[in-house]
Amino acid sequence: MPGYRDALGTGMLGYWDTWVPGCWDAVLGSGCCSPLAEPIPLSAGRPPARLPAVHAAGWAGHEAAARRGRCGPCQPAVCCAGSCGSRAALLHRAQIAKLGAFCCGLSLCNQHTIVLYIACIVPWVLFLLFRKTELSLGHLLKLGLCFLAGLLPYLYLPASSYLSRARWTWGDQTTFRGFLTHFLREEYGTFNLAKSETGSSMREMLVIKQQKSPVICLFAGMLCVYSLFFAWRANLDVTKPLFLGVVERFWMQSNAAVAVLAGLGLAALVSLGGAVLQGSRVLPWLEWLSAGALVAAQVWANYSKEAFVCIGLHEGDSTWRRSYSLWPWGTCEKLVPSDTVFDPGEWIRLTRNLYNWTEEYGSFKPSSWEAVANEEMWQARMKTAFFIFGLAETASVPAEMKSQLYTLAYTSYKEIVSSHPHHPVNWHKNYAIACERMLRLHRVGEDPEALLSETVKHFLLYTQKAEDDPQRQDILQAVNHLQKELQGLREMKAELKRQAG
Repeated sequence: MPGYRDALGTGMLGYWDTWVPGCWDAVLGSGCCSPLAEPIPLSAGRPPARLPAVHAAGWAGHEAAARRGRCGPCQPAVCCAGSCGSRAALLHRAQIAKLGAFCCGLSLCNQHTIVLYIACIVPWVLFLLFRKTELSLGHLLKLGLCFLAGLLPYLYLPASSYLSRARWTWGDQTTFRGFLTHFLREEYGTFNLAKSETGSSMREMLVIKQQKSPVICLFAGMLCVYSLFFAWRANLDVTKPLFLGVVERFWMQSNAAVAVLAGLGLAALVSLGGAVLQGSRVLPWLEWLSAGALVAAQVWANYSKEAFVCIGLHEGDSTWRRSYSLWPWGTCEKLVPSDTVFDPGEWIRLTRNLYNWTEEYGSFKPSSWEAVANEEMWQARMKTAFFIFGLAETASVPAEMKSQLYTLAYTSYKEIVSSHPHHPVNWHKNYAIACERMLRLHRVGEDPEALLSETVKHFLLYTQKAEDDPQRQDILQAVNHLQKELQGLREMKAELKRQAG
């Protein structure tokens, strides 16, 4: 999802430490509960009915779309405030309408599917103002200007692209066509979740959606329009856990409506129960008790979670290095406290079976995004071996540990290379270097001739396939030296054999 509001927010602070975007997401994610909770007491008059607003469905996916989750819930809150007479008398309905128009524009900056809610909200607000004889041409113009003000973050796109700071992050925005491509989200397929996927049927989408959030009926228009449209256009196969996780991120907008509906439904049930029990204090007590229990459960659910990093951490930030290390975990890395002792053998065992990638290497066009993803998945197979080899190269490692690390890295490299005849070119180079290091260790049980042969063979294969490597000539010179060493070793073996015979 577009993240230039993140860039603007952290840019205002003057730096980009690790905690800044994390804190930004946490504040906005938890902050979405407030606008979700606001319409319920306004409409139902029962504060404990805010309970569904703090349910995990409202904030669990905000690590990917915190801004969208924060702006989306503001819309039902503003709508509800504008429709209540006493509240409108205090805050002035016209000002609330302007705030709502600004929220609509701001929401569009981060998630274009919010237009489905806007399509329901705008006619409703205009009708409400018209019915109360508060709609005029001047007022309509002011609402339009407020809406455009919400779209101002889009100005960051051409500016950052012109300065080459984010040209390839959100596409090249220096041309109108490039800006329009991003504005329409054509990279994602506009209203599809992917450009070329065959997804589940609408019936399957709606069945799974209903499992996540049962529907009552007050904000039924917004909820039904969004759910039906999304079930129609979401072209990812939700039977696959990865794609289901992507789809769930887009349910936050409908979950916002469901939270309001559930709160109003709870308020109605409690009011009905109170009438039946004729003023008993049991139900109000249970309301507050259940609210406290849910909040405690939500807080407890956020402790002792493992942290993983995909696509790396921000290059300009090194604050995490003070307390954490990155250990390879498939295509990602795991954040581990620095005082944790690394057991290379155990880590190889844990990560060996992470890779279930079935696509052949080089099976996609080099210019396609699929080729990029395929390359990442194949390179991930060797990340653990590469990491262990890097530890062995560290000068501060004791000699005995260095020998163990080199041996484990060599064994892993050998297993991976021999298991996949067609693989990335750099595997030849990495394996050849690992063989050369093993040769210098003079370990018992390893044949020096076999190690030298493997080193020469894979260095030559690498230089044949990686002709643009700036170190190619240096590698070829090293190969010539190794070939002479290999020839000398063979001659020495032959001489020893003759003497023994």
